Amino acid sequence: MTDQMIMGAVITVLNSAAANPSLIECGGEVSTYSPTSDIVSQQNEINRMTDVSQIDFERIKSEIFKLAEMKYDCCTYSDSQQKTEKIKAVLKDHEQLNTLDIGLFKACISRIWISHFCTIEVEFINGIHIKNITERNDKNAHSSECNGNPCESADNGKP
Repeated sequence: MTDQMIMGAVITVLNSAAANPSLIECGGEVSTYSPTSDIVSQQNEINRMTDVSQIDFERIKSEIFKLAEMKYDCCTYSDSQQKTEKIKAVLKDHEQLNTLDIGLFKACISRIWISHFCTIEVEFINGIHIKNITERNDKNAHSSECNGNPCESADNGKP
């Protein structure tokens, strides 16, 4: 796979995203809270400590802070919606690309994966992945041919 093929695939993905912004839409919630059984146990322990006649305020305060930390650790936040809007805004102002715009590339794309099966996968900054598959044209006696799921060498493993 040549550099030109890789750049062409990235340009195609960027042009596709600009022409069809729904490709880069991401779903999901902005923030979530998923308590664990440890949090429920900690809350029950605090409740038990406050029900006794001799209250140890320092220990209860310490346990409340511990519970708050545990709850905080169970919270998640996703800024993918904001990043999606940023990508859309950047792509909106661009016409169809014929060459790779490095500024646009840096503003929109976080990673590129290239597989040995000529699949190029572009990850946008919001976490959305778009694949571009390029077909190999250089068939020879030692090229790989994939028929169905298994991929076998054209010489069937012969030396």
